[in-house]
Amino acid sequence: MRRGLKLAYVYMKYLESRPEKYDEGISKLAHGIIKKINEHIANYVHEGDRVLDIGCGTGALTIRCARKRAKVVAIDKSPALLEIAKKKALDRNVSDKIDFIEVDAVKYLAGQAQFNVIVSSLALSEMNDMQIQLVLHNAWQSLKIGGLLVLVDEVVPHKLSNKIYYHLIRGFYRLLTSMRVKGITWPIRDLTRKIQSAGFHLQNTQHYLHDTLELHVAQKTRERHPVIPIPHSTKFNLVSRLRELYCILFGGFRRIPTEPGLYVIGKPNQNSPVLVTANYFLTVQRVKRALASLDSYLLVADTKGINVWCSARGGHFTAEEVADIVKTSRIEELVNHKQLILPQLSAGGVDHLEVKNLTGWTARFGPNYAKYITEYIQTGRKTKAMREVTFTLAQRLEASVQHAFFISWKLLKYPIIILTLLTLFFQFLFPWELLLLELVFIVWAMCLSLGALFYAIPTSSFLIKGIIFGAMGSIASSLFLWSGSIPNVDLFNWSLGMFALGVFITMDFSGMTPISNPRSIEREYMRMIYILVTAIILGAVTNILWRAILS
Repeated sequence: MRRGLKLAYVYMKYLESRPEKYDEGISKLAHGIIKKINEHIANYVHEGDRVLDIGCGTGALTIRCARKRAKVVAIDKSPALLEIAKKKALDRNVSDKIDFIEVDAVKYLAGQAQFNVIVSSLALSEMNDMQIQLVLHNAWQSLKIGGLLVLVDEVVPHKLSNKIYYHLIRGFYRLLTSMRVKGITWPIRDLTRKIQSAGFHLQNTQHYLHDTLELHVAQKTRERHPVIPIPHSTKFNLVSRLRELYCILFGGFRRIPTEPGLYVIGKPNQNSPVLVTANYFLTVQRVKRALASLDSYLLVADTKGINVWCSARGGHFTAEEVADIVKTSRIEELVNHKQLILPQLSAGGVDHLEVKNLTGWTARFGPNYAKYITEYIQTGRKTKAMREVTFTLAQRLEASVQHAFFISWKLLKYPIIILTLLTLFFQFLFPWELLLLELVFIVWAMCLSLGALFYAIPTSSFLIKGIIFGAMGSIASSLFLWSGSIPNVDLFNWSLGMFALGVFITMDFSGMTPISNPRSIEREYMRMIYILVTAIILGAVTNILWRAILS
């Protein structure tokens, strides 16, 4: 039984980097079952059919379909895998029946009703949730009425014992893959719901290798399958609250996404408002709580797990992301209007005119913060409070906690690793644990102090603010450490270090605030580098001169 659960297609990414070993590797990972599944999929193809193979790889499934005397379009974004597929098709005398196209499946638009059958084997698990939804949506558009979608892919097992063992084995393969190549595959959650949400009617589902693989046969009919929203709850949930805490602590250096798609709040009707937000988990949870008393539809766009302001400024929350979620959610089937309400902080990335051009929907920018959404929808206007971007003490301290974790991890992870190895292998007896704890304490104290004193430093320039804050930290540390037992040069170097750290922390904090200007910050960062380099040179010169005087 356990032998089957050794399946871990996350390792496919490594095999794709070694095309000549791809077929052999996949066969070993799946214990030969993929060959049988591909043969089963090909049985749905008949002579004269037009077939699309999504993510054809080395052409194993493509060639089987072509042998049915069907005309096959095979797409893949890997030129190396396509070259092998073309050679195999030529060797098997079916190259005249196959058109190989190098293209990303997400970007491939075949047009309306072009194919009788669309097939895919282990391709969707290489995509994120939004990409899967787009591919399935395009597949529905590309099939003729009565056409079939037949696909097999990796999923998380349902049985608890299988699920635990599966994740343990997959974790090993994931580590192995990440050491060799960039990128991994992900098992698909709720594949059945995703297929039905695209409009398909399921005909058959089969499970293989103890539920680690699912084969789905779905049909496009004249009557499209109803929209299936993403299941969720607005009630208190301990797991969700713990994940929110995780966002607050580690959101500074970890992207924490939630599934993009359509969320139904309450019992909306055809006249209910449609809102759009980013798919950062903490953002979605707060928006859902703010909408708890309002019957509405919430479209969560794929912003790579980044919050509204940062994703808009970073180019991840744009008109294209809004258009994608409008298209894949099929929201137009649920309401009798075409009005979208977007957060005001997304205006830096989303062009409302482009949204209109891409979707036919009118985008309005609502209030800056979720707590005002209900009032805004009920009154239809934005008050001054709804337009203002605030950075309250509570917001600053939350950002400071994230920032402290981020700085502590980025600055100290490599020293911790190096010193741990020195201790284990070379009996390095220096009390480095105490030193690192002191550094962590200093970082946290400075980050929290900056959050509390942010507006007490009267300037909008982050660099000047950093110089003032660094000077305050330098003076405070000097007064705290001043003693006749500490050499003056050490006291000077320590103060200089605190000054440099204060400048760096302040400038880095600009990325945690909603009030910084990206262009001015970019200019100030270059000046900060000059200041830090000057501090390092000054410290080194001081040490050299001090040693020369003592000698």
